[in-house]
Amino acid sequence: MSPEYTRYTPKSERRVPRSSARKTTSPSRKPRKKKQSLGAQILALVGVLLVWPLHALFAKGTLRKKVAVGVCCVVGVMGLFAVVDWLSSRDAIHRGVQVYGVDVGGMRVREAATLINKAPVSDGTVEVSYEGESWTIPVTDLKGRLDGRAAAREAYSYTRDGTYFTQLGRRALLWVSGTEVDPPVKYDQPALKQAVDEIAREVEVKPVAASVKVVGAEPRVKAAKSGLSIDREALETLFVRATLDGTTIKEELPVDVVEPAVSTEEARRRPTRRAGTSPVT
Repeated sequence: MSPEYTRYTPKSERRVPRSSARKTTSPSRKPRKKKQSLGAQILALVGVLLVWPLHALFAKGTLRKKVAVGVCCVVGVMGLFAVVDWLSSRDAIHRGVQVYGVDVGGMRVREAATLINKAPVSDGTVEVSYEGESWTIPVTDLKGRLDGRAAAREAYSYTRDGTYFTQLGRRALLWVSGTEVDPPVKYDQPALKQAVDEIAREVEVKPVAASVKVVGAEPRVKAAKSGLSIDREALETLFVRATLDGTTIKEELPVDVVEPAVSTEEARRRPTRRAGTSPVT
């Protein structure tokens, strides 16, 4: 028997039945309309707020009408600017804000805090003096570092604190020129306490209250003495300045006078009240 052969038909020449062709063809889809971008929508809104008022200003009409249209135009532009600015910086630090030379504009608080914490601090020195004595404290001994979380929050709140017009003014200025936010600085508390206590042992004096001693029928008053203590908060401010500026700060040692619990005048009045005599002079 002769072998039977099947004719091979190329795929391009094959015929597809009409019924199957209808099933395989995909239904026609309607072309989708392209959505306008946010920038195009803003430009269109600017056109409405500017072109129409300008047309009304040059058209015929009373002066009162033109003034009203001009005011509406200014208010509309300010409102539009506020909306655009808010959309560009919502949930983020406003563009143009820097912290210790680090540009954190457009970042979220957590992201900015991480970046600020990585910034190295400068090597500064504080020299304080009091009554001929002087002390030099390098800030590197205090192991200072930037408080990134607190600094990022301050940068975030820069355009959100204050009245509406304060916020609007700050936002407008940031588009022209940036601003610098000073970050808080944290120090190693044991190292800071040790440095201040070394100065305090030579400077601080405890106050002495006045006292009364009755010898016979006559009271004797021991005069009170004022004390002296270091203003630790002001001294820490000097450390922060030296840390951020990286320079040597020379200042007088900030001290506070501590008044005694009982003054001399109060002590003089106490025995006279008991004895019923005139005040002791």
